[in-house]
Amino acid sequence: MKHCVGCGRDLPDEAFFCPYCETEQEEPQRAAVPHIWRRKTLIACTALVLLLVVGTALYALLRPKTYDANGPELTYRGYHVLLTFDMRGTPRPAQESRTHMIPSHADYAFPSQLFVYRSNDTMNVREAFMAQVAYIRVTTEPRGGASKMEFDEPEYNPAFADAAQMTSVFYDSTCGTNDIIWTIVMKNGDRLILRQYITVIQQPEKTYYSSDCDMSTMEALRSLLNEIEATEPPETLVSIVLPPITYQGKLTLSERSYYFYGTSDGNAATTFTDTVTVETENPIATEFHSIRFDGSGGTGVFASRGVIAEQCVFSGWDVGFAASDGGWGMIRRCQFIGNGVGLQYMTGDSALRSEDCDECLFEDNDIGVQFVCMPPESAIMRFSRTRFRNNGENVRNESHITVDLSESILE
Repeated sequence: MKHCVGCGRDLPDEAFFCPYCETEQEEPQRAAVPHIWRRKTLIACTALVLLLVVGTALYALLRPKTYDANGPELTYRGYHVLLTFDMRGTPRPAQESRTHMIPSHADYAFPSQLFVYRSNDTMNVREAFMAQVAYIRVTTEPRGGASKMEFDEPEYNPAFADAAQMTSVFYDSTCGTNDIIWTIVMKNGDRLILRQYITVIQQPEKTYYSSDCDMSTMEALRSLLNEIEATEPPETLVSIVLPPITYQGKLTLSERSYYFYGTSDGNAATTFTDTVTVETENPIATEFHSIRFDGSGGTGVFASRGVIAEQCVFSGWDVGFAASDGGWGMIRRCQFIGNGVGLQYMTGDSALRSEDCDECLFEDNDIGVQFVCMPPESAIMRFSRTRFRNNGENVRNESHITVDLSESILE
């Protein structure tokens, strides 16, 4: 039994209505006070989880990344970034390796260059790319106990005008194989890693002397060179010690490079009286040491490839030494006397790789040095300890390249 909540009379337990006072018997339930702090905690936790998810996604999207090409090229945000050793052509191809066979006594330098093109075509976009670069670092790592190759800090070089950056790598015959590693750090923190390697092999050498071979005339000399072409392996560096005689007739070198050494007996010296043309495909420069080039017009040496001339004399030519069509000359302690033009550069390629004309004499020439056609961005031409005397014009710079005469003697 239970009592009516209105009048107090006895009612059955299951009664919902009092028949005496008509009062409903079910007591109203007190509403529970809502727990507001629980709802706020749930909202905060949900928001925190969302922030963590979004933050993690953004960090994964925006955090600095490392792109290691494991080779000489990669694509990065619309840029085709590559390394090359090639110094000709547009666009330049990516090149992973270079093998250079050099003589035991020689030191060499070769440029490793960074190029940047748009990834969907061949437009050079080096300036736009470099604007996003924080810094670039180059290192060399020798393999298998080889000597370490040295290098210049990477920089823009006007002689390599299309390259974004370049470094000269220095090596000799002991350097074996070295990896060249470029690390490009972008302003957003990304790191691009490109790799090349250079392998140096000591070149076999052989010397020919006039006491052992007939070099008594130009015909005999040409015959000897033809025999060397037929019998000596192409990788052999051939030095020829010439007798103290005068050679008449033209000489063209179109296959391999040679080192020519002139001699003197006190009365006569090794002399060429007609044009010597150097158009070899061998990457090693042809060298002339202690040789006279005495002409009566024409050109003494015409080089469309690399030539080193040391302690040579050029006299009586319209042009003593002409570098043309991609040729270049490294000129040391030479004399240019009584020529129309002593030394002339005439090439549309940035072929002026040697930046010095060292300890030379330009005397009684109409023009000492003439730059007819050179890209304005070519390397600075320095005339270190060079003497200019009684020339009609010391330097005619028609190409407007940078010429440094600060260490020259002008008389």
